Parts: sequence; structure tokens; C-alpha cells
Amino acid sequence: MLYKLLIEEAQQVYAKLNKGPDPIAGQKHMNKRSILLAALAVLTCSISNATITNVVAWGASSAVDCYLYTWSATDNLFTMHLNQSQPGNVWGQIQTDTPTDPSLTLDNVIDNDTAFDWTSYDVDVFMNQSFSILSPTVNAPVYSVGDWGVQSYTPTSTYNGSQWVGHIVLAGITPIPQVTGTLDFSYTISFTGPVQFTEVLTPAPEPNSLTLLAGGVLLLAGLRSTKPR
Repeated sequence: MLYKLLIEEAQQVYAKLNKGPDPIAGQKHMNKRSILLAALAVLTCSISNATITNVVAWGASSAVDCYLYTWSATDNLFTMHLNQSQPGNVWGQIQTDTPTDPSLTLDNVIDNDTAFDWTSYDVDVFMNQSFSILSPTVNAPVYSVGDWGVQSYTPTSTYNGSQWVGHIVLAGITPIPQVTGTLDFSYTISFTGPVQFTEVLTPAPEPNSLTLLAGGVLLLAGLRSTKPR
């Protein structure tokens, strides 16, 4: 919007400069025109966004295996295909040609290799600079309208004393099954690049699974306490 207003104002000035009634005035107008065009060129460069030149990512441990990623410079879209066996991290690096306000869409396609079904999913995003989160979306699964979706998120990152962090909470009614289930979600981040990022990915089991797990632990503890010595 700012760029459009500046261009319209410059065009109005240019139109006025081209109303010179005589050759001498016309020459002066030509000189002013050259100065104006040069100023417009500088202005265009100064308010344009940086171009993202490359993005890479890798799993921080065996808990999250980033076995494939793709980068589309045309769409500014970075897609990560992950196998997740327990809560874990993904690290990444974004490279840009200039340090001015790029945006990147991160798409996470995560196979549920844990030992439980998922009914909610927490995503913590860390960077070494402030950033914004835009348009978080659950792309899959699509069991029914209003099932899996974004429960909450922080549009603007906050500083925790060492890094900047943003938070996204995903939740659904129908559990994403272990082994065969896949969660696909995406969001756009706006920052001042280049930058490194970390995703902390934490799936949560359905409440019944937690109850059964807690009951099993208590039962085992009871059996141990009643075992003859």
C-alpha cells in the first residue's frame, strides 16, 4: 500500500514536470525527470522484500526423522516430510539475498510412528530474531468439517530471555492413528532474514490412552509392592 501511494504521488509530480512551455524549461524538466526516475529506482529497491534463496532442514534426533524436504522458490514454500516416534525437534536454516522482511510458508507432513493415537499437537517455533506467524492451517487429515484444525496460535513471537518463540496448538475430534496416520499442517512466517529456526513438535495422545497408561503404571507398582520377599 505504501509503495502504491508513493508511486502515484511520483506520477503526479512527473505529470506536472512535463508541462514545460519552452525548450529551456523543457530541458530543466528533463533533468528533473532523470532525478525523479533515479529516486524511484532507489525507492523501489529499498522497500521491496528479500528473496529467499535456499532453505534446508534436518531432524535433531531419531525422535523426528526429516527424510525428505522440498523447496519451491516460486511459491516460497518449504515442505518437510517427517517420521515422528516421540516428541522431538526439527532444525532449519533460511538463506536470503538481503536482510529485508521475507515470508516463507512451512508445510509439515508428519507420519505418526508413535505408540499412541494423536488428538492434539503442539508446535513451538524458535528463532534468534522476532517473527510473525500467519495463516496456520491443518491440511490433513480431513475427517469431517470442523474436526482437525488450529485451536490457538500466537501471531507475534515473544522473547523468552534467549530466543524468540511462537506457539501453535492443533486439535481434532477424530484421533490420528498410530502407524497409519499422517498430520499435515502449514503456516507462514515473516521475519528479517537470513535466519535459523527450530520446531519443537509435541503430539498428545487421547485422554483414554493416558488413563490406561497411568492405570498400567499403578497396577505394576501395586504388583511389585505385594510381591513376596
